[in-house]
Amino acid sequence: MRKDRNWLVLVVLLVIGAFLGKVAGELLSRQLPLLAKSYPAGMDPIHFDVLGFLNLTIGVRFYLNVASGIGMLLAILLYRRV
Repeated sequence: MRKDRNWLVLVVLLVIGAFLGKVAGELLSRQLPLLAKSYPAGMDPIHFDVLGFLNLTIGVRFYLNVASGIGMLLAILLYRRV
């Protein structure tokens, strides 16, 4: 693997692969219901109350299905080939 690769390109490819996989999974869900099964990943919201006047909530939740996982794997393969 070359050292001059940009990690931002990989992140963008992973997001595109996940999105296209999600769309493909939804379109093919009637023929292959397994592709549309979603699995949540992420962290539950954390609430911070700072001195009683500032409320801050941080949390991230992703819903990945099997097809989006396949799309992300294809994105990694594409990144390694380019």
